[in-house]
Amino acid sequence: HIGLCLCVAQFLFLGQLLMKANRNDEALTFLKEAYNKKKSGEIAFSIAVLLAKKAQSDPSLVNEAVRYSLEAALLPNANSQQAMKMAESLFYTMNKDLKYNETVLALQTKAKELEELTQIFNERFGGKNEEEMSDKDKEKMKEFMGDIETKKAEIESLKKQQQAAIDKFNRLVDETKRRLGAK
Repeated sequence: HIGLCLCVAQFLFLGQLLMKANRNDEALTFLKEAYNKKKSGEIAFSIAVLLAKKAQSDPSLVNEAVRYSLEAALLPNANSQQAMKMAESLFYTMNKDLKYNETVLALQTKAKELEELTQIFNERFGGKNEEEMSDKDKEKMKEFMGDIETKKAEIESLKKQQQAAIDKFNRLVDETKRRLGAK
C-alpha cells in the first residue's frame, strides 16, 4: 500500500510540476496515471482544467473535460463546486450539438415577440365586444390570435429543447455518480 501511495504521489507531483511549466500534454499523462491508480477529486479537477483549456482549440475533448469535471465535482475536494460549474459551462456552451445558448437566445426573442404581440392585441381588441367589430377587425383579431398561438407553440418547442439538454446533463451527473459509487 505504501508503494502505491508513493507511486500516486510521484505521478501527481510530476503532473503538477509539468502543469506549472505549461507542458500540459505531458502533465495530463502523469495526472491521468495518478488518477487511474487513485480516484481523487483534486486530481480529477486538475485533469478537467487542462482538458477544458485544450478543448478551446480541440472541441473533441469537451466530453472528456465534462466527465472529469463531474468526477471532480462528485469526489470530495475543495474545488467541487467550481468543478460542477465548469462541467455545466463546458456542457452547455461548448457542446455544439445542443445549441443551448442559441436556444436560450431564441426563447428570449420569442418571449419578447409574444409580449409585443399580446400588447398590440390588447390595445386593439382588449375592450371591444366581438359584436361591435367590423368584419375586417374580426379578421385582424383572428390573425393576431393565430400569430399569438404560433409564438406560444414556438416557445413550447424551444422549452422542450432546453429541457432535453438539461435532462441530458442530469443523466451525465447520474451516470457519473453510479460510476463513482456516489450518492
